[in-house]
Amino acid sequence: MGSGMTEKTLPAGELHSLILDLLCALGTPDDLAGLVTGALVEANLTGHDSHGLVRMPAYAQSVREGKVHPEVRASVVSRRGATACVSANRGWGQTAGRVAAEEASEIAGELGVGAVVLQESPHVGRLADYVELIARRGRVAMAATNAWVNVAPFGGRDRRLGTNPIAFGIPRAADRPPIVSDFATSVVAEGKLQVARAYGRSVAPGAIVDSEGRPTQDPEEFYSGGALLPAQGYKGYGLAVAIEALGGALSGMGPAMLADYGDGNGMFVLALEIEAFASVERFVSQIEQMAQALLDAPTAPGVDEVLLPGQLELRTREQRERDGIPIPAGTWDAIAQLAEELDVSIPSV
Repeated sequence: MGSGMTEKTLPAGELHSLILDLLCALGTPDDLAGLVTGALVEANLTGHDSHGLVRMPAYAQSVREGKVHPEVRASVVSRRGATACVSANRGWGQTAGRVAAEEASEIAGELGVGAVVLQESPHVGRLADYVELIARRGRVAMAATNAWVNVAPFGGRDRRLGTNPIAFGIPRAADRPPIVSDFATSVVAEGKLQVARAYGRSVAPGAIVDSEGRPTQDPEEFYSGGALLPAQGYKGYGLAVAIEALGGALSGMGPAMLADYGDGNGMFVLALEIEAFASVERFVSQIEQMAQALLDAPTAPGVDEVLLPGQLELRTREQRERDGIPIPAGTWDAIAQLAEELDVSIPSV
């Protein structure tokens, strides 16, 4: 089943079928497998390969080790006023994150604001999925999650913090997709290192240090005891610490550097009903004017156009739906091996 070292290209439909088959073979019920598959394929389609197919070998390992129970469903543990606690119950994080986002959105619809934490959850995937879900229902959204230690604190050299992403979703006029920002508080997400490693590529300078705290561009140095660096130095560091409190301590999962950390993504989700604060019509009008003002901004030398947050992902999605999704040889080899173990047939490409 060797691939040589050539990149594969898979149509989105074939990628969807492959991931779905793998998840079902791991013991995931059809409806939950469909939701997790949708999230992984969407990540590949939008160009965030770090959160797509490349995750499947690690997910399978988590199931084998009993860290993920594929048949288990998320539940709303408690609700008080405008707040709720949702537990993944150690089932798939993508399905649990969706429950948390839907709960936040529903509470906001009733009370103007909905604040929800997600507990007992493994990897939740891209936060963009959750804020977009809320924003498409006409509400402003924010989400943040802590994660396994991968990042050195500002001025430090060993791992103390997660990549701790934060995301925002802003509704637009009815015919336009929401404005979505989703980024790690480290220079890059750890999954981007996985992708670089799979392609045999180096990473940009300033993203990682080796185990001695020296700058390096070799992703292997990260996996040999190095660390990611916080984005923009002390700024990313400050945000990451705040997210350890919001996603970690507040959810009960705990900050990632502590011994009793719950080994997963502690997520905080906030949904805001626009009309509780402002006229919806005026809000949408101002967002559209803002968007146009940004798109009309004069460009810096060598830049063709200014884009809105999330717009590059929409364009990548269109292109990959048309041309297929590139899969690095290293990822394909790992998937072929996993498929063989699970007795799942893979597309011949």
